[in-house]
Amino acid sequence: MVRHFVAFVLPAATGRCYTRRDADIALAYRRNMPLHWTAQSNPPLVTIVAEGDVTKADVEEVLAFLVRADLVRWRKLFDARNGQGILTPEDVEAIGVRIREATRTQDVGPLAFVMPTGGEKPELRRMLGLVAAAQRPMRLFRRIAPARRWIMKAEA
Repeated sequence: MVRHFVAFVLPAATGRCYTRRDADIALAYRRNMPLHWTAQSNPPLVTIVAEGDVTKADVEEVLAFLVRADLVRWRKLFDARNGQGILTPEDVEAIGVRIREATRTQDVGPLAFVMPTGGEKPELRRMLGLVAAAQRPMRLFRRIAPARRWIMKAEA
């Protein structure tokens, strides 16, 4: 049996996470969100898509969701082609601390990261370095198709 669900969150101020089986309802709520994601169980894959300006609060929402839903060990495909991080060096360090905490207590699944088309900022390089410190397969890509092929072959 293959289970698919779409997860989305309302803005950080609400602190609520919702899961819906009806993708149309989910799309209506996440249109204004800079990060949205889907999770499928067979094969286990979380796809995270960035659209627009991504803040520390947005990244923390995704990390919290992955931990709460016990999806840290699943494969992750992060598509940042249409996103732009609005992060200070302090934000990056805080996110790095949170990632290190999560990786200390559980195994971390492989990550395919598709780079933003607008170029990378120093903050993105630093954050990717912190993410890469986890003991797991990770690769950076410029295009989505090779990233998708690689992540589906990666051992979760």
